[in-house]
Amino acid sequence: MAAEDRRHGILPERFGIETTRQDGHWAVVVTGEVELATVGKLEAALSRLSGPVVLDLSRVSFIDSTGLTLLLRATRNGCTIGKASPVVTRLFRMTGFEEELLHRPR
Repeated sequence: MAAEDRRHGILPERFGIETTRQDGHWAVVVTGEVELATVGKLEAALSRLSGPVVLDLSRVSFIDSTGLTLLLRATRNGCTIGKASPVVTRLFRMTGFEEELLHRPR
């Protein structure tokens, strides 16, 4: 039942991070909610990577202020956001960070 509920947007997808090396950069796919209980895991994963990092946030269902702060810090340190879910894009737009986070020169 839980998988069916997730497909219908009732339950958030479990938090996860998948890191792979692609075409000279690190691709980091983040899944689920980026919030106080999970932001440390994402921060630790990003701190272990050297070189260009491209974040895929297309499967992120929620970001709180701690997650937004981490993403701002990461992009200001050279990470780029390659994809973002509608929820993430809306948050960036509402907070005034859409241009900085999604439209940086690549």
